[in-house]
Amino acid sequence: MTPSSINEYITTKNFAEFNVLDSAKLDDVKLLTTNENIYHGIKKNESVTVDYTCLSEMREAANWPYEHFTYTLNYHGFRMPVTPEEIDIGVFGCSFTFGTGMPVSGLWHTILGERLKQSIGNFGIAGISATSALDIFLIVSKHVRMKKAIFLLPSFNRYQVAVKNEEISNIQYMNTIPNNPSRLCESFGLLTEQVYKALPDEQFYKDVRNKLYITDMIAKNRNIDTYVTTWEHNSYEFMEHMKFNHIKLLPEWNHPPEIIDDKARDGMHPGFNLNLFFAELITPHIK
Repeated sequence: MTPSSINEYITTKNFAEFNVLDSAKLDDVKLLTTNENIYHGIKKNESVTVDYTCLSEMREAANWPYEHFTYTLNYHGFRMPVTPEEIDIGVFGCSFTFGTGMPVSGLWHTILGERLKQSIGNFGIAGISATSALDIFLIVSKHVRMKKAIFLLPSFNRYQVAVKNEEISNIQYMNTIPNNPSRLCESFGLLTEQVYKALPDEQFYKDVRNKLYITDMIAKNRNIDTYVTTWEHNSYEFMEHMKFNHIKLLPEWNHPPEIIDDKARDGMHPGFNLNLFFAELITPHIK
């Protein structure tokens, strides 16, 4: 994907005005949901259906022993036909929440919704950072009514970077992942290895910490019962030391030794058994 193919740009003026705490419209979320693996040229009030969302999934598809499935993506970049105006539970996070390599029926939050008999809105975006997931919540929860929000966050050393494309003088939000070069970042002249060479881990944790405390306050003000966890152990240990006023810390996502070789269609993400295990793990904690 090249910079010219992305239509979710922000000008310097709008960059200064952009306020995730008081978003003017739900469409603001598109500034944070652009992803190099997913087509986002979707027209307003429409959705698209795609067979795969990444190259690894296409390569491994022949080894998938289950029935073929597709992804439905809406205008805002979410894995839903439309973004709802009201939902019981909104779920936020990275590919574990988006469901890379998995049919909707097998995802942890689908199972959770069925167990609780509550509707679910999937606001996960593959490859994003924890700060991006929290920013998406701050925007979405301003425009979508929800009773609960659940975060399954990625490692805190993923980083959200705002970078300017000098050719067209527009700004794009990027997400960097350690040891994972991004074609989209490179197209804007941002080399991810330089980010991790220049910045210590404490900087990444500081940014997520601050955004979590902001989320804690906003969720309370908006009367949204909010729960958070992560699949990365060091990030979970860090949250155990945080002093939330409203957010509740869920059990950590983990990989039980008895569940082996449970992979999604892309050969990397968690499969049916791990999603079921996590849903059963957290269900008793969601009030």
